[in-house]
Amino acid sequence: EVPAERWCVTQRDLLEFRALVHRYVVDERMVPTAQDDFSESDDETGPNIHTVNRQLVMPITERAGKVSWALMLHPEGLHCDLFVTHGWAEGIYELIDKLLNSWPTWRGPARNAYCCVLSNPQCLDIGTLLSSPRDSPFARALLAAPCLLVVPNKQGSIYGRVWCAYEAFLAYSNAKVIFTATAPVRHRVWCAYEAFLAYSNAKVIFTATAPVRHRAHNVTLTCLAVVAAFCAFTTALNIGTMQGVGMHPGDVDGLVAGFSAYIFLFVVAMTRPSAWTRVLLFANTVSSGYALAQAVNCLVELAMGWCPTWITYSGTIGLVWSALVNVVATVVAEADRVAEIQSRRETKQLRNGFTGFIRNASSSAPQDKAKIMDEVVASGLEEEVDKTIEVLLVAGASTPTLRSTFDQTGPLEQASYTKLSMAVFGWANSFGWYLFLVLMRIEVSATGCKVFADCPPEQCAGDIDVMCTPLLQDADFYIAVFGFLALLAWLPLFFHIPKDTRSFAVRVIVILLGVVAVLLRAVDCMRLRAEGKFVAVAEMRWSLRVNALVLAPATLALTAAGPAWVAGIPCAGPCLVRCCMGQSACCSKKEGLAQRGQPLGQWRKYEPYVGSSDSEDDE
Repeated sequence: EVPAERWCVTQRDLLEFRALVHRYVVDERMVPTAQDDFSESDDETGPNIHTVNRQLVMPITERAGKVSWALMLHPEGLHCDLFVTHGWAEGIYELIDKLLNSWPTWRGPARNAYCCVLSNPQCLDIGTLLSSPRDSPFARALLAAPCLLVVPNKQGSIYGRVWCAYEAFLAYSNAKVIFTATAPVRHRVWCAYEAFLAYSNAKVIFTATAPVRHRAHNVTLTCLAVVAAFCAFTTALNIGTMQGVGMHPGDVDGLVAGFSAYIFLFVVAMTRPSAWTRVLLFANTVSSGYALAQAVNCLVELAMGWCPTWITYSGTIGLVWSALVNVVATVVAEADRVAEIQSRRETKQLRNGFTGFIRNASSSAPQDKAKIMDEVVASGLEEEVDKTIEVLLVAGASTPTLRSTFDQTGPLEQASYTKLSMAVFGWANSFGWYLFLVLMRIEVSATGCKVFADCPPEQCAGDIDVMCTPLLQDADFYIAVFGFLALLAWLPLFFHIPKDTRSFAVRVIVILLGVVAVLLRAVDCMRLRAEGKFVAVAEMRWSLRVNALVLAPATLALTAAGPAWVAGIPCAGPCLVRCCMGQSACCSKKEGLAQRGQPLGQWRKYEPYVGSSDSEDDE
């Protein structure tokens, strides 16, 4: 006899099952019913689980000896790495697509999943298997799995069903990682012409409610197309204008455009997606494209020998790096924006019909609810389970770290969602600054400071004083190397820390290093406008020291500590975490006690559970 914790299927099994259902629908072997009037042309939702079970799973598994679909495919069973909790009113395509799109890697890659419609023997008496909640197949499989994946659906919250609430109770009481599945963002193949039409269409730009799958790909193409167009046009327009001159107005405009890109990216990274963030991203395609054009222009002219001798390769390549980072961050920010919109939709689906109390969950069998609630109440964890579900709804995941953080800071919206654009924007810009500063110092030292031989004293005096100091005697060189190594160490640290703390890590680096970089770029631009020259390295030593000796180590320390530990710092900790996570540091009255750092369980007043006569149909 194969134990319940081995009634599992693989990703390939799920893909093949989806294809089989689709074939049944096309061949009209699976037909709509009065309870499930699905459309044969619908490839996103599909027939609901009830229909699939009656018209496909049960007939086939009955002929196979009344085993489950999972054991029919794998008679010896597979170890359970992932437990899937879902409702039966959802479509089969919706379930499988979300499950495959969110296949976890929280604690190592999962290989096999327990999904009740395929894992339980549907032709046997399910009621007998569920007579004791603690000994049910659900409980045994969940206790064996390290992760619980919650699959929302369009019909209503799964936490309106008592068995799903019981699974949340088991997951919390056994310190499981709980996270929400999200649907894939479907891409259509758009040509560049259609992308530019979308860019020029004000309705498309300002509408944030259009289906995600219809706009993700064309918006990304638009960003790339606009960047490429501005880069090519501006490079062709300005190339050669720097011959024999230290700089021209286009160089300053390029730096101003780069500064604008910093501002746009920071605002988009720290705010929730809206029509205005989309507009900012479109504006940023122009700014980042123009900045990249100017940087490429400088590099081409340097390679052609048209630049003054004091213009270094390392410094020019550093400008190109910074501009490229802004371009990449812009495109990744668009992908992040679309993905976050989808994540918020999943949260709304989980809230739809959920009262906030598992005791209000329904069941088709009143005796099942009575047994489950008796066990939950006897454990004394009812409030904690409600809090666990609330953390999941707010943050997108519910882990011991996030629950501990919420107890101290209050709700942190989308706290488990990591914006990759933040990592590109915050880390790559600062890393490139230190890297090319070190390379520039080495390049000048290797040439014996001859690069400054023809530089006018009024323009290069500060650079000559610093750059021509013997390399091993220059304290600022060691400081720059220290900053470079600190940021280099951040990257493996980021991939080593738990995934539920990575969102905090990227926001910390954006706040501490991204904001400072914006301010430094603003100073550069103002001095360029005022003096008509590049800011001397000598005049930037103060910012180098602050970044390398204070901000970079602080970034490493906060990343390693994580949000739960930082929130535990007396007085300042909760506010610091809330600010880093893009939340208001002060608490609004309507958000209640939890926003003041009180445990979520104190939101609600609990009365003794006295049972229910619920008789609704199962989903």
